[in-house]
Amino acid sequence: MDLVRELHKKKPNLRGVLKSHLPEILQLISEGYKKKDIYNTLKENKLIESDYIYFVRMLKEIFEKSEDVQKGPISNKPLKTKSFQMMELDEDDLK
Repeated sequence: MDLVRELHKKKPNLRGVLKSHLPEILQLISEGYKKKDIYNTLKENKLIESDYIYFVRMLKEIFEKSEDVQKGPISNKPLKTKSFQMMELDEDDLK
């Protein structure tokens, strides 16, 4: 299987690159960096060649399979809560 090793050395697949950088990626996400920024940095450094959608899909798949990752929603955005204020209605409001 020397051919396989040679191919991986020349052009590692996205899953391999993400797994090898997983601790750093997790740290950056926990510090509030966006996945898009991480993707752009990896792409600029020529570590990956995939498009962003595939990058996010693979990252999510690795997160779901990894034991190092805390289980929970994978998102950069804080959860939004809706707030409202109760108002009393008069008879006239119902007409």
